[in-house]
Amino acid sequence: MRASLALCCCVVSSACGRGEPARSAGPEASPSTPKTEPTETRPARRASAQRTAPVIQVDGDVGGLDQDAVDAVVASASGAVDRCWEQGVARNELVAGTLQLVLGIGRDGRTVHGYVKQSSLGEGEMERCMLDALSKRTFPKPVGGKVGVVRTSLSFELERDVRAPTPWASPKVSEVLSNAANELSACKHGATGAFSATVYVKQVELPPPDAGDGDSGADAADAGPSFVGAAISVGVAAPDEQAWGAVPCLAGVLSRAVYPTPGSWPAKLTFEL
Repeated sequence: MRASLALCCCVVSSACGRGEPARSAGPEASPSTPKTEPTETRPARRASAQRTAPVIQVDGDVGGLDQDAVDAVVASASGAVDRCWEQGVARNELVAGTLQLVLGIGRDGRTVHGYVKQSSLGEGEMERCMLDALSKRTFPKPVGGKVGVVRTSLSFELERDVRAPTPWASPKVSEVLSNAANELSACKHGATGAFSATVYVKQVELPPPDAGDGDSGADAADAGPSFVGAAISVGVAAPDEQAWGAVPCLAGVLSRAVYPTPGSWPAKLTFEL
């Protein structure tokens, strides 16, 4: 399976600077107008990458980061990101969508926090793997502030010969969320802001009733098999770094939930929690 991987790095900085993709030069960026760069394609087993230069902004408490250096660091993680993708697709070949990662960079250039800000991939292990791949890199040290901020966007497509899952709308899970409301609330531990979740659902057959249940068990067996929906994979994005700690618990609740059956082909939906 091959994916189309697009990376867009946004560096929050305290001064204007010049940005360019790794191998081609483009026009200057300004604080108010992000620039558009030509794209670059590199060989990979399953992915090709595009990069646009960082966007320059001003924030009094946020340190500046050298754009070119940040772009190079993100590019250096492409191989690790590709491996995360390949491993995730091996678990669920239907995975596709977009992902935004946010990293806070400390005074020593190391990541002090990171989280998934947005995602429609629906494969939590893959998402965490990609976040970890970037978090392990050493970035330039922020200048003029305690923390620098890097936002990286990625986009993945299904291979042409893979059939897309059936799209579901959020009302499909309204009853599921209602039944799990207490568990989901407990997972959040008071975190505010909207989490978003993406779930792939497949049809599974329920085990036959126990013949020892008497006439009711016999009647149910005569009626034929019964089906429900079960999660293939789940991904959850958090509103900020403080809320990121609630994600494993939320994903666990959604992974164990019983969904409506999608029929013979899996379904995919994204919704807010």
